[in-house]
Amino acid sequence: MMKQLDIRIKWSPGHMEIEGNEEADRLANAGATGPMDQAIDKLPTISGVRTIVRQKRLYAETNWWEEMKTSLSAGYKEWSPKYNTKEPKELTLPRAVLHRLLAMKTGHGDYAAYHQRFDHQNNKLECSCGSAKEPYHFFKCTINNLKRSDWPLAPVEMQSNKQAITYIKKLIHTPSKLTQLITDSEFYTQICPNY
Repeated sequence: MMKQLDIRIKWSPGHMEIEGNEEADRLANAGATGPMDQAIDKLPTISGVRTIVRQKRLYAETNWWEEMKTSLSAGYKEWSPKYNTKEPKELTLPRAVLHRLLAMKTGHGDYAAYHQRFDHQNNKLECSCGSAKEPYHFFKCTINNLKRSDWPLAPVEMQSNKQAITYIKKLIHTPSKLTQLITDSEFYTQICPNY
């Protein structure tokens, strides 16, 4: 096309050496950073108001969440929860698997410490391996760990809650893997059944 129409590109000096340009730049910067003009013809646009509302809402949500995080249980804080208004992937888990995940996160479940705290009677406080039932025992149980090489994303032996949480977070990216792990292991039905 350039050969047919003889188009050439040249440099244009722009605003160089134009009288008043420096003053215009200074005034534009002052207007952009200074307070808003309150004259009726200078009121903000709908788009501008939306931006301000969005910023204030985000600020309020962030501050609220920072205050609320301090009241979370120590076990839940280990998950480093973030305030998110989007639906989390774990809500796609089958109800029974979601129950296990939430019980791990909150510590409210068939665990020795939970039963003792609420003085529940006649509950089985130990797993068939002999260890006390606790939220992350699934990942530390010597019997359940015999099949660890079959687990999705086969992890190394887990000794700490932090290792278990890291592993679960990896699995949650593909909820079917966490579902497979919980259901195929038969941990909660055969190895460490409720009560």
